[in-house]
Amino acid sequence: MDLFKVDPGLFILTIITFLAVLVVLRLTAWKPIIAGIDARADKIRDDLAAAEKAKEEAKQSLEDYKKKLEEGRHEARIIIEQARTEANHLREQMLSETTAQLEDHRKKALIEIEKAKADAVIAVRNELADVSTMIAGKILERELSPDKNRTLIDGFVNKLKN
Repeated sequence: MDLFKVDPGLFILTIITFLAVLVVLRLTAWKPIIAGIDARADKIRDDLAAAEKAKEEAKQSLEDYKKKLEEGRHEARIIIEQARTEANHLREQMLSETTAQLEDHRKKALIEIEKAKADAVIAVRNELADVSTMIAGKILERELSPDKNRTLIDGFVNKLKN
């Protein structure tokens, strides 16, 4: 079996060929390979930096969003509180105006009642004067005695009281 036999000449020739190929590769292909590997490493570093920057920007955007959301909620609470205050003020104003209008109507009604009462008193007095004139006319026509005259007047006064 010759396959496993080591030939020292072949061995040295293989090492010299290997070293020659290595030198030729080093002089011709090594720099482009290293440059490609370095370029790839630089691209990976840049991509990692860009990813880190994007991550930081996303984190900052999330914080800004949360801050703006909280500000919006705070403004909404302020607007709601202002609306409540405005509604309470408006309700109090309307209640005050309504109360004032009711008081004015009540005063006008009392004035009208007093006027109607005064008109009624005047009407009763006028009626009393007419009746008194009529009674006086009847008394003069009849010439009643003082007792009958008194009875007639008392009866008239009792009618007026009822």
